Amino acid sequence: MFCEHCGKEVNPDAEVCLNCGCRIKNSKKQVTTQDDQTANTICIVSLVCTFAGSFIFGILGDLSGLENFFDTLAGFSSLFGFALMVYARITYPNNKFAKVLMWIYIGLIALIVLLVILVIVFGILFFTSLVK
Repeated sequence: MFCEHCGKEVNPDAEVCLNCGCRIKNSKKQVTTQDDQTANTICIVSLVCTFAGSFIFGILGDLSGLENFFDTLAGFSSLFGFALMVYARITYPNNKFAKVLMWIYIGLIALIVLLVILVIVFGILFFTSLVK
């Protein structure tokens, strides 16, 4: 079997060409049920870290009086959850849960960016109206 991109011979079980790094389209390697279960587990942990981790660390910060410390942990928990989703998408590219989770995170990021833009615009409008 040969790479369609560079023409070098590749192992039929390979998913990518070792010479150029391109994905092999006719790879014989099949996704197993174990791979799917592993990817699903990674995605569930990603969801827990992203959403429940922020909530739990927020409550712990309020209860303990260490708001700054636990707010930092909440932020890192969300980043870790996002990183787990990226890992699942790269390692298990055909997993449907990882694909859906990726689009959910993209939608959330787009919503956050939109909200930040709206706050900035309304802040500018509010402060310019105070100056006049």
